[in-house]
Amino acid sequence: MTLREGRSDLELLLQKMQLSKDFRVTRRHLQHLYARSRAVQIVEKHNKNNQVEPEWLQHLTREFPTRIHSGDDPEINWGSMELGKLTIPQVVSLPNDMGVFRVSSSSDRCEYYPIPVARFYGLVPGTVKSNFNFYFRINTSLFFYPYTKEASLSIIADDPMQVPVLLTENVKNGSLEIGTQYIVSEGAITHNGTNYTVGKTFTAAAPSWTLAGKVKYVNKKRAMTIDDPYPCSLNMSQAIIFSILTKDFQIEAQVVADAKNDGADQAILNQIR
Repeated sequence: MTLREGRSDLELLLQKMQLSKDFRVTRRHLQHLYARSRAVQIVEKHNKNNQVEPEWLQHLTREFPTRIHSGDDPEINWGSMELGKLTIPQVVSLPNDMGVFRVSSSSDRCEYYPIPVARFYGLVPGTVKSNFNFYFRINTSLFFYPYTKEASLSIIADDPMQVPVLLTENVKNGSLEIGTQYIVSEGAITHNGTNYTVGKTFTAAAPSWTLAGKVKYVNKKRAMTIDDPYPCSLNMSQAIIFSILTKDFQIEAQVVADAKNDGADQAILNQIR
């Protein structure tokens, strides 16, 4: 499902109950409520089952931490240890800081392990444990030891829209965005009268190319939109909608159920009851 679909269901139900005329409900506010309710649902489900569902996760790959010294950083201001620092989106607050689910090098071969900051600075140099790879979080700052040039993370973001979308697949011929940079990933192509072979980049001047080569985006990240898959299951989406209606808009559960008068509404409401 997408955020647009979830938001549309909310708008439909609010209109059906004739609340849209009584409340100043903007689409941005509905999206905010949707993200907030999702975070609450995740906390409740995690507390109940003590596990992280894969659909909650979003991935940040090839992030580039900044090399710092701990004594120079105002968030730490202790010692003189070389660390990596990376600013990440706010994560859902879960036990053991499971909102940051996994941290590794960009190759995914070297995993970093979570450690409380006080315990990290209590490690004795030269001991076996001091040779492990660690990370700790202070608000939205993630610190790595030892420093790594590139990192990959899996997180449960408080607002999924703050996490960029990764563009890893080949681009379909005919869907090039004019003005966007691409790279030839396989074979060769001809675009706008110029030939390009593997590894060559070009800026799209038209939607299509000729020959059988394949291309990818040069910039493999873009901002998430409301039409991208939203990181929650259909069941959770239904619970989110019901929670917003009953808690944020103070609509009685029975009133929500009674709103199913036609086929379209009935299908939606039967799902969220």
